[in-house]
Amino acid sequence: MGDRVEEYAPADLTLIGPETPHTYQSVPGTIRNEAIVVQFRRDFLGAGFFDRPEFTGVAALPERSARGLSFPPSAVEPGALRALAAGGTMPPPERTLALVGVLVAPASVSRFFRRTTGATITGYLTMLRISAACRLLRETDRAVSAIAADCGYANLSTFNRRFRERTGMSPREYRAHWSSGTSPDPPPVGPDRIPV
Repeated sequence: MGDRVEEYAPADLTLIGPETPHTYQSVPGTIRNEAIVVQFRRDFLGAGFFDRPEFTGVAALPERSARGLSFPPSAVEPGALRALAAGGTMPPPERTLALVGVLVAPASVSRFFRRTTGATITGYLTMLRISAACRLLRETDRAVSAIAADCGYANLSTFNRRFRERTGMSPREYRAHWSSGTSPDPPPVGPDRIPV
């Protein structure tokens, strides 16, 4: 990258500024490597977003990345990297939140997010996923397991548990109520429950 040659390892995170020459090269004969590339502009969240007090700790990152910045795995929350890795299958709002979660110190972004939306980032992502699942249960006859996978749940029991927590019923019960013509009463609106 630029004028340096460094080794890279699993879960490395690198922020590379615009027009900085770079490449990743694997040693021939080793296991296949994969790099996740996310391109964004400084103002991708709106002009002045990183000038807010909540983000003073990362406001200089875009300028400092002109020669490349490397972060050790311990500096990045593993859940944020997993979310970023799954970004290609996520809806745009979730992809944006995953990127912000990687760029910004988790405590700062969590406080800002909760103050702005009234929900935690995890709660909000769960709300988006369950809301998408509700729509798919109403509008398609796809298997519950396929809907769970499409909404970001690799484990069906976790999906069923989160669905019940948010709606007060299982996915099958929700679909049955909706199919019978008696749509379920919407649960209370709030950070822990969602309208269905």
